[in-house]
Amino acid sequence: MQINTTHILSEIHSVPDKAKNNKDNISNRPLSFQFFINKNLLKCRFFSELSVLISSGVDIKKSFEIISYGITRQNDKQIINKMLNIIIKGSSLSTALEKSDFFSVYDYYSVRIGEEGGSLSSVLKELAAYYSRKIVQQRQIRSALAYPILVLFTSIFSLMFMLNYIVPMFEDVFLRFHGTLPSLTKSIIVLSDSFSKYAFYFLMVFITAIILHILNKKKTWYRKFTSEILLKIPVAGNLISLIFKTRFCQTMKLLIGSKVHLLESISLIRHMINFYPIEYALEDIKHKLSRGFSLSEGMGSHKFFDKKIISMIRVAEEVNKLDIVFNQLYDQYSEELDIKIRTMNNLLEPVLIIFVGGLVAIILISMYLPIFQLGTGIY
Repeated sequence: MQINTTHILSEIHSVPDKAKNNKDNISNRPLSFQFFINKNLLKCRFFSELSVLISSGVDIKKSFEIISYGITRQNDKQIINKMLNIIIKGSSLSTALEKSDFFSVYDYYSVRIGEEGGSLSSVLKELAAYYSRKIVQQRQIRSALAYPILVLFTSIFSLMFMLNYIVPMFEDVFLRFHGTLPSLTKSIIVLSDSFSKYAFYFLMVFITAIILHILNKKKTWYRKFTSEILLKIPVAGNLISLIFKTRFCQTMKLLIGSKVHLLESISLIRHMINFYPIEYALEDIKHKLSRGFSLSEGMGSHKFFDKKIISMIRVAEEVNKLDIVFNQLYDQYSEELDIKIRTMNNLLEPVLIIFVGGLVAIILISMYLPIFQLGTGIY
């Protein structure tokens, strides 16, 4: 069944980058990490229960009433009831998701595709699986970062205290003996003096950077610059790349499996995934597809897509099995992402502890070296 996505595409192009302009979009609000977990939990539960109810023959109105009855948090219940009221007035489920100011553009466009393709239950099940995996990954990342971040901030405050109070005390003692200080000790004393003089300027630079980020985060040049920096960060850059490759493969699997035309699928995904490198790549791929190039040829000219995905898509195009191959790629990338998160969890904590411990050791050694020299001279 061929889905008519003309009105979807026209709506997208009439409101460019809708997800980025949504004031309640999760990417545009300074929210705590725990909020991400709670929000995704509600989405996972909502899509999972709604999929089961709809596949069992329960109508939309009754399904929402059942889901709302089982929710205890008042804020979550209000979100469900708001969507229920929109549906009662005659709107579709995708429209209710869009007007709820809670679900992302990825959510309601996926549901709209399911509504038009007659595969709503399958789409809801896919969304539930997506958020379930996302919750697991977020918990893994939180577990990997929680203790190292605590150690890092504690160590930073300790170093600040040592540089600002302890080192000056040792400096006064050393000056009384009029001895020659070791080079390491001199360097630490210079660092301590610089910290005292320029701490205010460091703080102002940090605040200025935050303000500039808020003012420019929607501009193309800034999104290009920050995404390039993110992708070059060791370990984290690879994780970010994997996350968006996984999402790309999942969405392509959903669209192609719903018989959406390939060119239209690329146009939809470009507006559903909010990450500059993949947006730029998909825009170029869309133009190349319209000129007769294959999908693998279009993807091959962009470094964001690795050789594995390009070669597999090339084979899939030859045998006309793109949906199956994207499903396999999604599973592979998801498994690879889980492994990398677990690896980061096992390596980050000891590496950070060793790094911070080394800094503290250098300061302590630099302070005690003159004392050792003084004792040797007296002896």
